[in-house]
Amino acid sequence: MREREVKDKQERRRVRELNKQAESATTVRREFLRSTLLARKTPPKMAVACIAATLARDPGLMSEYKAAESLGGLLGFTGYYPAMCQAK
Repeated sequence: MREREVKDKQERRRVRELNKQAESATTVRREFLRSTLLARKTPPKMAVACIAATLARDPGLMSEYKAAESLGGLLGFTGYYPAMCQAK
């Protein structure tokens, strides 16, 4: 029984550490998008085709994973509330 508790504790510690790493990586990716890709005057070649193909494969990306909340931050808006921008 004790051995199982030790393994469970190690697994929880591992999950917490991986969650921290994932959060850090997300921050770095978003900063890269903001400062590099979205700061350009013209998009990189094939960017539109890549985005279209990605959305065709997984259209849920536009509505899941906090996409609307992330949009304001990526575009530099402050106080962006997606629910207030919906058409009636």
